[in-house]
Formats: sequence, C-alpha cells, structure tokens
Amino acid sequence: MPIGPHDPHLPTILRRPLVAWLLLSLTLVLLATLLLPSAERINPTQLTLVEAAHLEMAGRVLSDFQSDFSQGVSESLRQRLPRRCDGIVQPLWSWLVAFWHDPMDVGLTLQRSQWTLYGASLALLACVGVVGWRGFGLLPALWLMLFYAKGVVLPQLTSFGPAIAYQAAMWLLWLACLRCLRCNTLWSYGVIGASAALAWLLEDRLVFLLLGAFGIASSLRAIWGWVHEQLRPQAELSGWRWNHHLPGLLLCAACFALPCSARWIEASQWYGNSLHNLWDEARWLGSSGEAAQWLREQESRSGEQRPALQRLHLDSSRLLDDIPTSLKRLGNGARMLQEQLHLPLLLLAVLLPLLLPAWVATRSRSENHLKVVLQWHPETPSLMLFALGCSAASWLLCCWDAPVIPTPAHALLLPAATTLLWAIEGCVDRSNTRQRQLLWARDVLLSLGMMRALGLTQI
Repeated sequence: MPIGPHDPHLPTILRRPLVAWLLLSLTLVLLATLLLPSAERINPTQLTLVEAAHLEMAGRVLSDFQSDFSQGVSESLRQRLPRRCDGIVQPLWSWLVAFWHDPMDVGLTLQRSQWTLYGASLALLACVGVVGWRGFGLLPALWLMLFYAKGVVLPQLTSFGPAIAYQAAMWLLWLACLRCLRCNTLWSYGVIGASAALAWLLEDRLVFLLLGAFGIASSLRAIWGWVHEQLRPQAELSGWRWNHHLPGLLLCAACFALPCSARWIEASQWYGNSLHNLWDEARWLGSSGEAAQWLREQESRSGEQRPALQRLHLDSSRLLDDIPTSLKRLGNGARMLQEQLHLPLLLLAVLLPLLLPAWVATRSRSENHLKVVLQWHPETPSLMLFALGCSAASWLLCCWDAPVIPTPAHALLLPAATTLLWAIEGCVDRSNTRQRQLLWARDVLLSLGMMRALGLTQI
C-alpha cells in the first residue's frame, strides 16, 4: 500500500513501505561505510583546549563515581550526577566519558569515545531518515540523511566532544517547539524542557536563545487565542489551547530545572553564579588569540572568582557602540562560517529557489477553494515568527562569535534543513494544478544536491 500523500508522482513500487524501508536501510549502510574511516583514535597530544578540558573533567568525574556513602545517601547521589563544570565545558559529556575512561590509557579512552560517537551518529541518521520519510516522502528522507551525514557528521566525527549528541538534542528541541506551536499538549512542553536541559548540559550556547524565541512566539499565540475567544466565542479550528500555555510553561521549566539543578548548585558554590560560562565573556574580546589566552588564564585559576568580568563587559559596550567595527566583524564571521559549512549551506541554497514558485502556486487556486484553503492556519504566524526569528538570531550570534571563539553553528543545520523541507511541503500541499510539477522540481533539486554531496557533479 502507498506510504502516504507525499509522493503521488512516483511509481507505485517506490511508494510501498517495504521498498521505502529497504532503500532507507541501504542508505544507512552506505553512510555507515562512508563514516567508518572517521571513527579513528585521536592523537592525545593534539587535543584542543575544549577537548583537553573534557578529558580532564572526565578524570574528576571518575573519582566522584568511586565515592562511598559515608557522607550520606543524598550527598553521594548528588556527587554522581552530571554537575562538574569549569566555564569552558558543560558536565554531561565528561560525565558520559567517565563510564569508559581509562586514566592509564588516554588513547583507549579517545578510541572508545569515537566508536560511541560513531554509533550515536548512525542512530541519529536512522531517526532522521524515518522522520523525513514520514513527514516529507522517500526522496527528501534520503536527501536529509545524506545532508546530515556528509555536511554535519563527517566534519564533527573526528573531534572528541559532544557535537553529535548536541546536534541530536537541538534537533529534538526544535521539533518539539514546532510541534508545541501547532498543538500545545502538556506533554509537548515537557519534551521541550527535557530536551533543552539535555542540550544545555552538553553545550550552553544557543539553548536559552531558542527557548526565548519559543516563549515569545507561544505567549503571543496564547494572547491571540484569548482575544479570539472573547471576540468570537465559537470554537476555533485549531489544536492550540491558550489555557494550556501557563501550566505548560511551568511544566517546561520544571523539566528543565530538575536535570540542571546539580550543575547550578555546583557552579554557584565555586563561582558565585549558577550559570557561570566563560564563552559569554570571551566573545567580547577582539581576536581568537586573545580569547584563547584569556580562557587558558581563567582555566588555570579553577575555583577562583573571575576578576576580568568588568573589563570584558566594558569591551562589549565599546564594540556595540562602534557600528562599523561590529558590522565588519559580522561579515568576517559570515565568511568564516561559509568556508567551514560550505557543503551543507550549498545544499540548503539549492532548495531555496523552490520556495517562491511553490508559494506562488498556492495563489493559483480557483476562487471556490480560495476562502477555504488559502486563509492562514491559526498557528502559521507563530510558527513563522519562531522559525525565522530564532534562526536569524542564532546565525547572527554565530557570525559574531566565529572570528573569536568556536561556534556551535553545526547544530543549526539539521533544524534548518528540516524546516526548509517542511515549508516546501506545506506550499506544495496547498497548491492544486501545479502540485505534480512542483514535486518533480523538488525531486530534481534534491537529486542534484545528493549528487553534489557524493562528488558526482559540481553546482
């Protein structure tokens, strides 16, 4: 039987679930073979500042696991939670590494970590394929898997860090926010809080920005829902309930705070700030060399208060006041990100031109369908506000950080690709006479992107 309404233009055999599962499985095997050479041991003498900090923190966490219960059950359990931080790295990845960490053989620890990341990347690839198939169709699912493997995983798999896990957590958080903005069941708020906590414990940048964008978009939607109920008491054709918003936010905050509380207590005791993070301070420095030197100085004084906070905030005010310098830095950061993420950004750019004709096609329906189909879904404005606003703010922050400190921009690629496919799919569903032509155009662009990712063509 057909897999759904996403591929009506394809031959019947390609629309059968068994064939789709077979193609997805073969693609996963091929990508696993492609990624296998990258799952090699890292040279312990060539670790970056962040990688060395993770490794050192894993040794400290290992000692926490060996503590007894002489100080009480609650204190011993608290010490075994992911809580240790130094302002450079978050605790969750070091806490996971401690389970297979061998203090006598650092190379073995790195090798085990690489194989763990390799397995996690394959699991995430399988999830990406299934989500893409169920949401957009077979060919978009294959494109999404290849996009993620070649453009995101392959460059990150050779590093010792939480990049793969962070990408998975950010993707889950992004999908949960989109799901909640369409239908705000209470469990969706809980998923947002839990996935945000997971992402924040792996990497503490971009998470609060995403949560802030979701909070603004969902609050505006709740206000509009209340106003609409007062003006028009009849039931609205929507799965969004404004009276779920406040208890949902409380549930989201609880699900976020519970896993992060141990880290907050630890940072508050050592640094006087539960959200202690050196990256938020180092981003205001003028160059990458200056930032690296400052971070090493702060790391060498572990456990002390940071007296340079006032100086860095004064520097931030100076940079923000100097508009030409700030714009130049943003331009330099954008060029650096374009060089680092050339392939995935190119694959996304190939699909962008399809949005305009797809949107125009939605306007070509007959007058009989115009009032019923073309009126905006009640959740469309809030979804657009969240997706566009959060993406713009996140990429702007990454462009600002790129000339000075490493950025987690790689975690934005999978949400961007998923959202772009979702937007195209929404426009195609609203179109009428040109739907088949749009689907063929989409498939041609996806095929060109996959050929470019495999090195079979140049675009």
